[in-house]
Amino acid sequence: MLDRLRVRWGCPDLDRRLAEGADPSDDPLLTLRAERLVTPAERAMTAAGLERVVATAQKPQTPFSAAVPIRRGAVRGARRELLALAGDLRQLRSVRPRGVAIAERLLTDPGSPLYTAQSSDEVVSAVRTAAAWLPAYSQPERLNTRCSATQMSSTASSTAG
Repeated sequence: MLDRLRVRWGCPDLDRRLAEGADPSDDPLLTLRAERLVTPAERAMTAAGLERVVATAQKPQTPFSAAVPIRRGAVRGARRELLALAGDLRQLRSVRPRGVAIAERLLTDPGSPLYTAQSSDEVVSAVRTAAAWLPAYSQPERLNTRCSATQMSSTASSTAG
């Protein structure tokens, strides 16, 4: 019970570590967080968050809001990729915690390209990184619809090193 509370409070740090490639088996808290991230409920919440960001980018900016403002133009330019990632989060049967953690951090990290990007290319690159790390096994028919194998391996290797 205590570990589950520590995981809940430590989510940002645990998600960062998982997104950076930490092995969940190295730490019991990472293991618990990784197990939670890959559940259908958690994946659906992350997918819904990505869809909300896309919907928000289509609307006029609200002048008074406590939320960190998204980079509307950059998000609109990455709409297709963001929605594809949301679909994959919901539809793939088996996913890796690293891919879900990367997607989650897109939403929750104020330094994420959703909030800081100067162009849609930055958002697309981050989304492709999440998509490349998401499937638990090779599913080329899904991944090739977004980017070539060369793009995926170069994106994945740039985040791994």
